[in-house]
Amino acid sequence: MSASGDSDFTDGLHFDGQLSLAFEGDDAEPLPATLARLNADNLQVLQSDASLAESHRMVDAKDEERPWLADLARLEFKLDVLLGTLGRVLAREAVMPAAVPVRMYAGGIEWLAQDDRPVTGARGRLTLYVNPSFPQPLQVYGRVIGYRSDGHGLWAQFAFGGLSAPVVDMLERLVFRQHRRQVAGARGAGA
Repeated sequence: MSASGDSDFTDGLHFDGQLSLAFEGDDAEPLPATLARLNADNLQVLQSDASLAESHRMVDAKDEERPWLADLARLEFKLDVLLGTLGRVLAREAVMPAAVPVRMYAGGIEWLAQDDRPVTGARGRLTLYVNPSFPQPLQVYGRVIGYRSDGHGLWAQFAFGGLSAPVVDMLERLVFRQHRRQVAGARGAGA
């Protein structure tokens, strides 16, 4: 089941990592106004994460055609420092759930289930922190569609539901960006 509900979310690109998450069971169908608010909040979190993840181009200080680029680069650097500081302050104040091993797709997520294992079919809300330096969570409704087992243990599979098209697009970009980093890291480690 994907974000649109018509196929298995594990088809496609994914990344593996450690993310803070918590599942809260809730059998009630979320109200349209609740989904709209969560989609707006989630879009803002994903856009902020993408902005923080952008690599900034080094500017040649002697660029005579565009002298304003050096000023812009300095402002960007200062903003990055400010956002990093704010993120650390928020992280200290926030009570984030424990980080667990995950495999994330654009339409859902699997996590290594520890003690609290929701039953297959359980509906609810997943709170997921995608960037530890920006401790604002995604909050996504959906349902546990099953479990898979491997040498590490039992993995809960949660299919996202009720996502707007812009949120799905930003989730796809997040997964692609993280997947690309993993591939680059693996290449660097193998060299």
